[in-house]
Amino acid sequence: MSETPYLPSEVPQPEPDIATANVDWALAYHRLGWTPLPAHYPVPDHHGTVSCSCGSPTCGKSAGKHPIRAWRAHQAHRPNEVDLQREFSGNEKYNVALVQGAISNTIVLDFDGPRGLGTLERLEREFGPLPAGPSVETPGGGVHLFFAHPGIHVPTRKDLDDGFDVRGDGGINIAPPSVHLSGGLYRWGDGLSPGDIDAPPLPHRWVDFIVAPKVPQAAKSTQRSSSSIPSGDGATLIQDGREEYMRNTIWAVLNDLQNQTGRVPSESELFEAAWPQYERHVDLSRPGRGVDEFLRKCSYAVGRARGGTDGSAPETRPATNKQDARANARLPVLTTQEAVSLPPPEWLIEGLIVRDTLSVVYGPPRSLKSFLALHIGLSIAHGVPWGATTPAPVGVAYVAAEGAAGLGRRIQAWEQYHHVAGASNRFRLIPATINLRHPETVSLLIEALRAEESKGSFPIGLIVFDTLARSMVGGDENSALEMGQVIDAADRLRREFKSSVMLIHHTGKDRARGMRGSNRLLGDVDTSLEVERSESTGNLTVHVRKQKDAEDGQSYGFLTQSVELPLRPGRGQEHGLVVVPNPVLPQCLQAEQYDAIRIDIAKAMHPGECLTVSGLITRLRLGRGATSYSRITDALPEGLAVVAGTARDSRILRREPDPKGTSKWGVVTCTRPGEGA
Repeated sequence: MSETPYLPSEVPQPEPDIATANVDWALAYHRLGWTPLPAHYPVPDHHGTVSCSCGSPTCGKSAGKHPIRAWRAHQAHRPNEVDLQREFSGNEKYNVALVQGAISNTIVLDFDGPRGLGTLERLEREFGPLPAGPSVETPGGGVHLFFAHPGIHVPTRKDLDDGFDVRGDGGINIAPPSVHLSGGLYRWGDGLSPGDIDAPPLPHRWVDFIVAPKVPQAAKSTQRSSSSIPSGDGATLIQDGREEYMRNTIWAVLNDLQNQTGRVPSESELFEAAWPQYERHVDLSRPGRGVDEFLRKCSYAVGRARGGTDGSAPETRPATNKQDARANARLPVLTTQEAVSLPPPEWLIEGLIVRDTLSVVYGPPRSLKSFLALHIGLSIAHGVPWGATTPAPVGVAYVAAEGAAGLGRRIQAWEQYHHVAGASNRFRLIPATINLRHPETVSLLIEALRAEESKGSFPIGLIVFDTLARSMVGGDENSALEMGQVIDAADRLRREFKSSVMLIHHTGKDRARGMRGSNRLLGDVDTSLEVERSESTGNLTVHVRKQKDAEDGQSYGFLTQSVELPLRPGRGQEHGLVVVPNPVLPQCLQAEQYDAIRIDIAKAMHPGECLTVSGLITRLRLGRGATSYSRITDALPEGLAVVAGTARDSRILRREPDPKGTSKWGVVTCTRPGEGA
């Protein structure tokens, strides 16, 4: 059991442990972007009877499981840290509750005791295994499993299955180190605290299961004793024209929901709102009018409202006349002279990001890839010099689907470091999940960015999605089809704004194989940037693994800098972290990252020997994949002398162009120190 789960922060600080005041836990959760609230706690008397600190005799098993006051407003607005400190100051024994749903970007699957764990095992056999993520072990022997919010409405459900509840939108759960009515403590699982592991996306089959309409028992039985049964209000149930009534009811309710929320409802939302009205007025004993048919029509209506016949893609408007048909068929055809005169690629960041392209920045957890993306975005928005060039300022939209709460301090630290604090700029933060698999949410983003363009009188030149996983929640990263939906959405944004789209992504378990998920992403992106972080120095190296419009294979270095932030009332000195280009080595090479491969090369070569990179790979038995060539070229940059080996027996390695011109990777020479190359 984990006694001291690490909770991440921008600033090194004491880690909460099981003895730390609950207010400190609440503040740590708040910095994750979650929404904590003080909750009541169980109070045992001298007879051993447990009651709730609220004093109500009706709490029963809910003793210590509800917030101290009305909390519905916090489903839309998170409290700030000052409010949290004030709330918890009333009583140090308050438990910690977490509001779930879109406001915290999380949902919780609650499996209660051994009964619930049996259900979990059965459901994993049916819907597939759940990925590892933050997990709370409850004193009752159950678990609370945290997942990223899927970007669609997730209802909070009691008893969805045996011992299984869902804490979704509008739900709360009790978090460590709160006290259970049994007297035990809620604890994070060993290695499964939110500081150890991010909340992963819930697999799409599980999402479909937990959001599917829960059909009322009355609806499951379509047997009626008469063809003309009185309804509860004395009216006669509809027998004829029932299909038209079903269709009209669904569309009327859909329009009402869309007017109320400003978006197309999900199938489950539409069913739950429309079915009771339909059930009250229709004779369900007749065929073709039960739950299954109603669900099919709900699915069809939602698909049409989203712009497609099944919700997957917008319908193509048929040509209404020959002129329209000719217009739709017209394609650009260029001569060679016209092709040569096309404008060259426009760099947003020289060597890294080209305008109107799709790029991906990827790396393992805690490699600071989000810090790098933020640095790129803020540099472009402010027009801050980047090496020898200064990017032309354009609008940048940063969609923070995770960790949005900490971005404010990161931005503050970056602006302070670059002496642009308070200066007007073109950076815009969107702290929300935009599901790129859903055309209607992409439309909402386009509408919001168009408004910002008009308000600020500047074009949007870069749109960043942090992270890809949180921007396709409910989807399967390994599916070429679903990854294609994401790429289609990115292309739609590129066409709409003539901008670049950047996705922040993770490596897989085997880092040597690059990005996790479908290979379609690597095939379709124009630029891929791999981020590596030195464990000893904390600095970054960015490798250009793919660059469609320029030479790839380059490496760029970045330093990490700590920045003192302005003091806040009641707080000590706080620090923020920024990444900045390495002024000494533009092509940064953190030697410790490459020590192992350089030592292997030094051992494999004799002093005075010269081998092609291909020959060296063969001698080292590395295999013929592109990764093997990258390992050699990253460790030995062209033209740079590298010392490898031990202090007693060192070698100087140098990679240079092949004088014979037979190897595009060049040749490697090995000499002893003091000898000519």
